[in-house]
Amino acid sequence: ATALIRLRDDAELRKSLGSNARRIVEEHFDRKVCEKELLDYYDRIGIKRCNT
Repeated sequence: ATALIRLRDDAELRKSLGSNARRIVEEHFDRKVCEKELLDYYDRIGIKRCNT
């Protein structure tokens, strides 16, 4: 409950946490990042790519 009260009362903290969360999502869950990770995984396990 203390943390929620702190968030309620501290606009700068809310903004900072939100910005950091957005950056993390964009870095790790961006479509291009996920696509590259998936293709790298396929390469590692031996699945051949289609040229479409």
